[in-house]
Amino acid sequence: RLEAGGWRLEAGQCDGLCGTAARLLLVQLSSLRRFYRPLRTHARLARSIRCAETPVSDFPDWLTADRLPTALDPAMHDWLFVDKGSLTRRLTELAAGAFSVTPLAEGWETLRDDECAALGVAIGSQGWVREVYLRGHLQPWVFARSVAASSALEESGLDLPHLGNRSLGELLFSDPAFARGPLEARRYPDAWLPQDVRQAQLWARRSCFSQGDLRVLVAEVFLPALWRAARITT
Repeated sequence: RLEAGGWRLEAGQCDGLCGTAARLLLVQLSSLRRFYRPLRTHARLARSIRCAETPVSDFPDWLTADRLPTALDPAMHDWLFVDKGSLTRRLTELAAGAFSVTPLAEGWETLRDDECAALGVAIGSQGWVREVYLRGHLQPWVFARSVAASSALEESGLDLPHLGNRSLGELLFSDPAFARGPLEARRYPDAWLPQDVRQAQLWARRSCFSQGDLRVLVAEVFLPALWRAARITT
């Protein structure tokens, strides 16, 4: 019996082979063993990896409905992706008229990178930012953040700084010169929310309104109180 490199030739297997030939065969088999061992290891590793369906929460980007990794509940899809005109009007109907806007903050500041990309301006650009609560029965139902690049806004003559407690969405929809882009959605980062409604994994949507060179990006984060009022389970 001859052994080498983990291979073994029994007497019956060596019939017709001289000792030198048998040893050469074992050397060759040993070399093959060293070659195939890592292949077997990689094969086991590959089998251990499963291509699971990617949860929506893992996607950090704004996505249109056709790019979502998993289908949404139809009622949720309706609020996020079906364009039914002004969200203000839809919330007013749901609240049976008990709708209001509470301004939280507005002013000139550096826009976020995702906002600059959507507006087609350089990263780090300045813009007008307006954050409000859209309330139903005095409860915050939606956190809305609207932004516009400073250069285009100043040239447009649109008076965003003096909206007060009026709805920007209602203003945009009432002006036929504005065209609305596609709706996109994502799980909104909780760090971007006001402290009193900060919660992980809240759904948000956004769209861009364009008029000439002016683009106004409106993001709307749907808060738990809205889903309760609409009787939708998230």
